[in-house]
Amino acid sequence: MELKTDVVIVGAGIAGCAAALFYARKNLKVVIVDRKKKDQYKVNCTHFIQPVGVLILKRLNLFEDIKKIGGAKHGLNMHLPSGTINHEELFGTDSDIYGFNIQRELLDPYLIKVLEEESNVTFLEQHVLKSITYTNDIADGIVVSGSNGRIEITANLVVAADGAHSKIAKLTKNEAKLNPSNKFTFFTYYKGIDIKTSAHWVLDDASVYAGALGDGVVLFGLFFNNADYDDWKNCEDMDTKVLQFIAKLKEIPSLDNAERIDDFIWMLNIDNLYRSPVKNGIAFIGDAAMKTNPVSGTGCAFALNTAEWLYKHTMEFFDNKKTKEEALSEYSKSHKDRLTPHFEGISTLSASEALSASEKDFYDLIITNDEISRQYLKLIYRIITPEEFQKQLLSNLLLSS
Repeated sequence: MELKTDVVIVGAGIAGCAAALFYARKNLKVVIVDRKKKDQYKVNCTHFIQPVGVLILKRLNLFEDIKKIGGAKHGLNMHLPSGTINHEELFGTDSDIYGFNIQRELLDPYLIKVLEEESNVTFLEQHVLKSITYTNDIADGIVVSGSNGRIEITANLVVAADGAHSKIAKLTKNEAKLNPSNKFTFFTYYKGIDIKTSAHWVLDDASVYAGALGDGVVLFGLFFNNADYDDWKNCEDMDTKVLQFIAKLKEIPSLDNAERIDDFIWMLNIDNLYRSPVKNGIAFIGDAAMKTNPVSGTGCAFALNTAEWLYKHTMEFFDNKKTKEEALSEYSKSHKDRLTPHFEGISTLSASEALSASEKDFYDLIITNDEISRQYLKLIYRIITPEEFQKQLLSNLLLSS
């Protein structure tokens, strides 16, 4: 069987689905292939979509529907060693700057449903990538196999959205830069803890994230140094140990009615990964191009970012304004310029064993100035880049001196 299309995307996670919708709504034909069943979803996730991701969902006209299926609007309160940055106090209740919590078991099937309703999209579930086809070393299609047998798909653009363990990366020898992490994490879910705004606690040698997911459900993610893994993993009474640890956090509400409602989900050896965003004419988006330690909680936002950047740059190719090589080169530059600083910063954060004296001084500085606190949250929300934050920081320091 043979198919011809404008765009073929391997991987139907957030990045792949977003890219498919962007192209399809510009009247391009899209084939999206995934090895999983369409009702499967990602488990290892903080379920937090950064404010920059919310803006992209709005541009895709998905935001209101996601609210209806259980999405919850949230800011993020940062509890630092020397004080707390409160989202609502800095941005108010009516600001356009806010994040969104949506459980992946709700979001992922919803995105697939939207894809299947698009007339320009052909979705092939449970199809496995077998090979890539080339013309002059530039990819022009893929070969997959599944319930429909062997399918040769020819496309003007091939997109790899197949995750950190990307088979396309393996086939193209798109080697990853790996920055080691010193952090492991475990996640679980509770009811009976009255947390209305998501929060992140930065401790000396650990950190904790609490995501309010609606209906009284709160996700807790605890991050510790790898050296502490055996101590936690082999604990005979995890429930007591976890709640005792959480109880010591700043501004934590009563845990008297706390009830764990799911298993502990463990993640170890979660190094930071960066690949070339373009290889052999194939564009890499989402985790296929960059995956960072979940201590930063940025995966969903970066997935949406890269899908939109690729779409914007390559539409100039489809509109015959630039060659594919030129369009992909510009996408690659955008990806590297905007995300490499985040990658290096998150890598440094996840590799450290404890806060340094300079980091503590930095957090002390943030707490003392509302405008710097506001810009810091924008950085955490990925609305601005580390370079833009540094410029804002210097400007505010000069004004206040």
